[in-house]
Amino acid sequence: MAAQEANKLALRAEEAANQYTTTAQDLNSRYNLTTQAQSRAETLKRRADKLATDTTAKLKKLKDMQENFNANEKRLNKLSTDIDELNRRMAEYLQAINDKATNYYNCKT
Repeated sequence: MAAQEANKLALRAEEAANQYTTTAQDLNSRYNLTTQAQSRAETLKRRADKLATDTTAKLKKLKDMQENFNANEKRLNKLSTDIDELNRRMAEYLQAINDKATNYYNCKT
């Protein structure tokens, strides 16, 4: 009877040891999966941070370019207005010269 009891306990101890080994392997496997997932998450976070930084820098550059474009457009409009005014004045002077030339020509004849 004691031998049977000892055998039963030995069997239960062996089952417990097998269960412990299986559980330890399962835990180790899950730990490895978690470690891999954590590593991927950290990699993704670094990439997202870099993307955010790059995007912010490009947005700033784009805003600077827009401001530069607006300043150049304003300058171009001013120059265009100035040229139109100079052309108008030149046409007036040309008309005045033609009028005087015609007058001088008529006076000589």
